[in-house]
Amino acid sequence: MDRLSSFLLRRLRHVQRKKIRRLAVRKGLLSMTTTVIDGHVVVCYRPLFDPRHLAGDVERDRQWLQDNLAAFLVEPPSDTASRSGQPDVTPDWPVQIRRGGTAVAVEASTAAYAVRMVAKAGDVPNLKHMAWTG
Repeated sequence: MDRLSSFLLRRLRHVQRKKIRRLAVRKGLLSMTTTVIDGHVVVCYRPLFDPRHLAGDVERDRQWLQDNLAAFLVEPPSDTASRSGQPDVTPDWPVQIRRGGTAVAVEASTAAYAVRMVAKAGDVPNLKHMAWTG
């Protein structure tokens, strides 16, 4: 893979994870705060779930998030004709996971890891991109 295709794939993954984080904010899995620093908008995400369930093993944590919080990482159906007049429904929280009204107080490194894992858990590889690079 040459440098340009590697850059484009990395950029596509970045855009996809950004989209997943914003979806998680809309569904109530993450909180988002924005700050303007020297004319640049900086976004900070915090988990609204208790990240103590995450063990530090990337694959195991990714699987745990997909098993327990997958409903928060899925786009709502785009067919609005069948859903006209119905409010947007957010999924129910699993009983074993504590959810706070505001961001759960945890260390910055733990919160950053939890946000990164949410983006990775919702990241679905696109077959079109995989076929293009293969």
